[in-house]
Amino acid sequence: MCQFGKGKEIDMIQRSSLGELPGKICPSGAGDTIFAERLVLGKDVYIGPNMQLIGTVYLRDGVHIMGNTVFDGTDGPIYIESRTKVEPGVFIVGPATIGEDSKLRAKLNFRKSTCGNNCDLRGEIGSSMLGNNIETYASCIIHDSSCGDHCKLGAHINRTTMGHRVSAKYGDSNLLDGEMGDDINVSAGTTFYNFNGTSKKKTVVNSGSFIGGKIVAPCRIGKNVYMVAGLTIRQDIPDDTYVDPKGNFRPNVMQNDGNGHWMRIKS
Repeated sequence: MCQFGKGKEIDMIQRSSLGELPGKICPSGAGDTIFAERLVLGKDVYIGPNMQLIGTVYLRDGVHIMGNTVFDGTDGPIYIESRTKVEPGVFIVGPATIGEDSKLRAKLNFRKSTCGNNCDLRGEIGSSMLGNNIETYASCIIHDSSCGDHCKLGAHINRTTMGHRVSAKYGDSNLLDGEMGDDINVSAGTTFYNFNGTSKKKTVVNSGSFIGGKIVAPCRIGKNVYMVAGLTIRQDIPDDTYVDPKGNFRPNVMQNDGNGHWMRIKS
């Protein structure tokens, strides 16, 4: 195990002057930890055994890394901000930034992405930007996408932008080439079909909607729309619409209470 106190920087030249072998210090009973060419440490940083820190890595105050983890900062620096906890098996490729007070769960694959503060991350995330207070589940695969704050994500998400408080927790959902507003709930099995045989089209979902089923792009879902799960939608849906099990459009009878729960407001 390795534990560091006051902030300091370690690089190849400094290690050489200390009489340590470049690229490899801190042997432990469980194996060796290999340090980066440039490693910047804050105060009270803990680094466990069998770590590989490659390239440029910044570990801010109070970062706790349990070991058996790879940080590859060859293509760009990796920043782990204060008080973040890293579980075993995490793989990070830079450039990447993890915000303060976050938790990186076991076997997370995080490549060339950023997340804000107080995030709890699992699954696979690549070339994406996540806001604050994000929770991702082990089923999630997120690429080339972005989201605002307070989102819960477990779906397969690709080339999609999401606002704040989006819930897409189910691993059997596929959100491809989408543009989503705030306060949206995605039910299980939802799929954005983005390819018509010649070109890829976008699905737009406006704020305050509950969506489900199969949505064939190009398609625009209005604000405050409630779709019954299992439908196939091939046309735009106006604002404040309730789509019944037969696919008929009616005035919306459902309302989001702001906490992700939907209530019937009129018959």
